[in-house]
Amino acid sequence: MTPRTKPNADFLRPDPSGRRGFSLLELLLVVALIGILSAAALTRSDPDFTTQLQSAAQTVLNDLDYVRSLAVSNGEPYKLTFDPANNAYYYRHTGPTTSLDVLPGSAFHVSSDSGKQLTANLASLPLGGAVVTLAGATNPNGMSAQAATNVEFNALGGTTSLLETDLWLSIGAGRSTQYQKISINPVTGLAQLGGIQTSKPVGVP
Repeated sequence: MTPRTKPNADFLRPDPSGRRGFSLLELLLVVALIGILSAAALTRSDPDFTTQLQSAAQTVLNDLDYVRSLAVSNGEPYKLTFDPANNAYYYRHTGPTTSLDVLPGSAFHVSSDSGKQLTANLASLPLGGAVVTLAGATNPNGMSAQAATNVEFNALGGTTSLLETDLWLSIGAGRSTQYQKISINPVTGLAQLGGIQTSKPVGVP
């Protein structure tokens, strides 16, 4: 008869360090938790809609100020034309001095017509998220507003329009759409950011 093997006392004795292995369930829970935390961190690192919209609006505002400064410094008109269909706008010299037709180059604009026109495409802005859209431009007049296709700055810095020009940018879709207004004063030609709203502006298609 084979003698019964006596259990190893060391095997039965608890580990004095208190260490034990992880179960499969515990490992799965840890992996899932890491995934959730990583996703949350990525979400926080992306700018939200409002931040992206304001960043794009500041870029457009800088372009408006630049085109106005060209008109003042050169003493001749320059026009910035809105192109909502292509989500872009472009500007060019519109005065009589042809030597001013070729515009200074810019790394952030597409040059066309032998440098006589510089185009900014909003879809190309490095915002790191959703695309900001050029919703439209209007000339508000009381309770109504008519569509505007451009804004032209004269040698004094004002605009050739007697009415304020409002440029509208948007982001999002449906009920989450946000609209940012950029207002251009007709007398001074100075542009400033307006408030953000969720309702479609009057005159914007």
